[in-house]
Amino acid sequence: MEAIRKEADAWAKWSPVRPLTRDEAASVLKSKIMAKRILRSRMSYRDKNTGTSPLLAKARLVVTGFTDPDLHRLTRNSPTATRLAFFVVLQFGSSGFPVGWDLTTADVTTAFLQGEQNEERKLPLYMRRPYDPLVEESGRFAEGDLYEIFGNVYGLSNAPYLWSCEVRR
Repeated sequence: MEAIRKEADAWAKWSPVRPLTRDEAASVLKSKIMAKRILRSRMSYRDKNTGTSPLLAKARLVVTGFTDPDLHRLTRNSPTATRLAFFVVLQFGSSGFPVGWDLTTADVTTAFLQGEQNEERKLPLYMRRPYDPLVEESGRFAEGDLYEIFGNVYGLSNAPYLWSCEVRR
């Protein structure tokens, strides 16, 4: 339950979606075009300690980005180091050259909730709330049955690209 609350708090902080009113949701569902722009969502669970004690629960709300109706026209690349570049940096760091380099790893919390949808999308995109007994019990993600996606969310095929745009901005 705590993992779900933490994920819901991250979504509330970055606000990548907004719940639709009942009238707005009914309008979207009536339209044949707009109804095809609704993505399913689900809560994904895992143990960050990979089965060793204690349990460290992680919950992540993801959409089914592979069903995105704009998939064929979205920019989906993002700057990523090649394997060779990565190994060259590791070699430099382990060799102590250049002097003064310190290698560090980092993880950006909620990276793919940061960023905004861009002009590549001509029509709005929507998601259904996750229907899951644990989510129901937590009382989170219950503001509506349908949400408009205007920011970046986990599962979208262009999420890495949108986040890289946010970093550059």
